[in-house]
Amino acid sequence: MRQIALIACAYTILGMGAVTLAFPGNFVVIVHQGNPVKSFSTQRLKRIFLGEELFWEDGRRILPAGMSDEASATKDFINEIVELSVDGYTAQWRRKLFSGRAIPPRRVDRIDEMIEFVERNPAAIGFVPAGGLPGGRSARPVAVTVE
Repeated sequence: MRQIALIACAYTILGMGAVTLAFPGNFVVIVHQGNPVKSFSTQRLKRIFLGEELFWEDGRRILPAGMSDEASATKDFINEIVELSVDGYTAQWRRKLFSGRAIPPRRVDRIDEMIEFVERNPAAIGFVPAGGLPGGRSARPVAVTVE
């Protein structure tokens, strides 16, 4: 994440604005096709997946979902976006659950389960391994930017 932040700082200093990241070979963030959001900053994704941002602009409750901890896309997403280890992320959610402060992201085991969850829930957001979203689905990828 430090490399990404340094690149973003260089672009900002040079007046080039936000940087769109593709995270090649790692993961793709997906939303329901009816969701009007075109991109997410890494900071907004972090807030969503840490339970700090709970509602979409239209008032619907955000329904985040993640893959099992063993999935490489999960490890990459948590390391790059949430900026924690998988163990640190799990520990943070355990503390929030114990205190009754939040509901953790739904967990799915397979890519097709993630896609189906996002397709069935217009307020859902999730991630799949890059190349894991076949065409013709009602879940769609969104860009991730560093601002």
